[in-house]
Amino acid sequence: MKNLNLVGTTWIGNSSLLDEELVGVFASDRSDILMPRRRDHWAADAGLEGCKVVGSFRNLSERNILEILLRYGGHAVWIVDRKLPTIYSSTCCQAFAEGRLLVVSCFWNDESLFSTRQYCADFVQRLASRLILWAPSSGGLMQRVASCAYRNGKLVEVH
Repeated sequence: MKNLNLVGTTWIGNSSLLDEELVGVFASDRSDILMPRRRDHWAADAGLEGCKVVGSFRNLSERNILEILLRYGGHAVWIVDRKLPTIYSSTCCQAFAEGRLLVVSCFWNDESLFSTRQYCADFVQRLASRLILWAPSSGGLMQRVASCAYRNGKLVEVH
């Protein structure tokens, strides 16, 4: 069990998800032509298995993972790199109602900044018991987070 308190944050959803074993998910929008299909298939399977993921879900690829995972019954902790969204998809609303989604923000900015994205990526890595990376670019933020996770003894799966 993780010893966490949501002090100095804003959040909505099921905070008990923080006590669960979470799979950290990062995805790049840059990939080969087959990557989106493999990634979406993984998200659907993970949802059907009731997988619990954590991520910042900030780009289109990561948002697709979140939507598909939740549509198929998965659970998610969404770490937001700016203030909380005011509008959520119907899939997210259903997941909130069923206790399968938690959205957390430590920031009040309207816009995403590199420093807040970096903080959120580190937070995701700390919360996750293992990481799955989809099409990481060399030298990027995903690679830095993966190196840190690996040094901390976490399994890092790269696609």
